[in-house]
Amino acid sequence: MGTGLLAIPTLAGSATYAVSEAFGWTEGLGRKPREAPGFYGVIGVAMLVGLTLNFVGFDPIQALYLSAILNGLAAPPLVLLMLIPVQLRGRGETTGRDALGRTGRRHLPGDVALGDRLSRVAAERLTHPVGGVEHRDMHGHGFAFRKRREDTRCILYGKETDMGIRRSNLFGALLLSLVIVTSACTRGEEDGNGDGGTAQPAPTESLLQTITDRGVLRCGVNNTVPGFGFETAEGQIEGFDVDFCKAFAAAMFGTPSPEEGTHYELIPIDADARFNALRAGEFDVLVRNTTWTSSRDGAEGVSFAHPNFYDGQAILAPEDDFASLEDLDGANICVTTGTTTELNLADYFASRDLDFEPIVLEDYEVIFEAFRQNRCDAVTGDRSALAGLLPLWEEDVPNLTIFEDVISKEPLAPGVLDGDDEWFDVVNMVVNGIILAEELGVTSENVAQEIEGPSDPFIGALLGVPVQEGEELGLGFDPGLAVDPTFMQNVLQAVGNYGEIFERNLTPLGHERGINALWTDGGIQYAIPFR
Repeated sequence: MGTGLLAIPTLAGSATYAVSEAFGWTEGLGRKPREAPGFYGVIGVAMLVGLTLNFVGFDPIQALYLSAILNGLAAPPLVLLMLIPVQLRGRGETTGRDALGRTGRRHLPGDVALGDRLSRVAAERLTHPVGGVEHRDMHGHGFAFRKRREDTRCILYGKETDMGIRRSNLFGALLLSLVIVTSACTRGEEDGNGDGGTAQPAPTESLLQTITDRGVLRCGVNNTVPGFGFETAEGQIEGFDVDFCKAFAAAMFGTPSPEEGTHYELIPIDADARFNALRAGEFDVLVRNTTWTSSRDGAEGVSFAHPNFYDGQAILAPEDDFASLEDLDGANICVTTGTTTELNLADYFASRDLDFEPIVLEDYEVIFEAFRQNRCDAVTGDRSALAGLLPLWEEDVPNLTIFEDVISKEPLAPGVLDGDDEWFDVVNMVVNGIILAEELGVTSENVAQEIEGPSDPFIGALLGVPVQEGEELGLGFDPGLAVDPTFMQNVLQAVGNYGEIFERNLTPLGHERGINALWTDGGIQYAIPFR
């Protein structure tokens, strides 16, 4: 905004001065409107044109682009016109006739006329570095610079004008800039994407290639939610989402044994900073129990892969104090900053004519301290997160319960930046392949046997190996991704299928498969086929 206030009056004012010069009008912001009606009239017309652009749907950025092209095309002939009179004058044509051989009072275009005068003044100024230089042009108009110790003054058209910024000059410049900046800001609001989010342009090189060259995959994860991403006493971050990070690394680097520090890095990130960190390139993939929503897909500029866990928002509270959700009317409820939970809870409570006071805190560690100190009457969050935290918190706050009420749908999915199809396709197909492997019965235990001789054509396609029967007889299936077609072999040897990942990380905490069961078992987990 500050740069615009300085630059816009200069750029816009040049047109006004040029028009006034071309027609010989009295000009200058130092003059009153009645002394220079044409000059101020051009400014007024320029303001109206600028404001009108907002109502006709014309893009001001496109106008700026087109004006730059026209300016570039017009510059060479104008420079030539400026040089011609200088050259002719150098040959002695300094009287009677003008530089183009015409008699009488003539006006060159504003920029040419002004350039003609300045070129002569500059030349004479170089030969008179001290004192003053006065020059009279072909029309008898005075144009001089006088050097004084206290200031510099310009004598133009026989009148002396202070070249410092007068109050009237400043007022005019600010008024003009305010109109133009307001026009630009109004247009920006119409074209913006909301939520402060800035969609990122497509990278010139796929992030997949950058990761390959770097040799290490960086995953943004949680470290405070048991079962999904939780830091142990030994400093290791383990969980459901961490296994998916390992799976991506196995596919990327073609290894059945990806190691932290060698093939992948785990970068803990808070909920409110995760999308900015992803856009800033602090990690390559966000796999941190993150809900896929329309605004995050749009305004935040994130492409979400197939959901790896279908969740729902719930409320945890002491059972002795609150028997049902209705008992929480007017309660203080802790929520995590940077999540959808507060808005979901507000909508849910309003629909039931209930009220609550949100206590917004950084993460579950801070929330637990507030909960233990009775600053919160209850806590809301993803049901899966609350189920993992409940056994830990009950050591300090006994008789906790999670209400059965489902406040919202929370499809959790890995996310990458928009615009990089190669990298997104790899992440998306790894998630689908892990789910499909469970459906086909391929596990970390039998994958080596299936590689040697697939028991089913669909398994052969999943693993990228030749099949014994079917339409692809004798050929290994290649889905056309930017990784080796056998990538699922390494993924399954590294972490197993979806059921194995679930049982290893979530079943010990009491999580049931529920809607995360396969579609063949009554759930909604349904992977696309490898065909």
